[in-house]
Amino acid sequence: MAAIRGHWSAIENGTHYRRDVTFTEDACRTANRKGAAVLASLRNLANGIYELQKVRKKTTADSLRSWCQQQTFTTVWPILNR
Repeated sequence: MAAIRGHWSAIENGTHYRRDVTFTEDACRTANRKGAAVLASLRNLANGIYELQKVRKKTTADSLRSWCQQQTFTTVWPILNR
């Protein structure tokens, strides 16, 4: 039971917190289900790219929000193109 609680605690405090707070996902009022799914996928992609950059020590940003503000298509494309 402790392992299961720890797993869900990490998910809730990690990914969901970032999506809710940094990307203000709860405030998004997209009426179209497919559009909402696309937006959620893009948020997850941004979160994943940030985590990769952080693990590889390729970013000096201290938070996901500040990292996102620094990114453009030309800075992210080489990361995705590997």
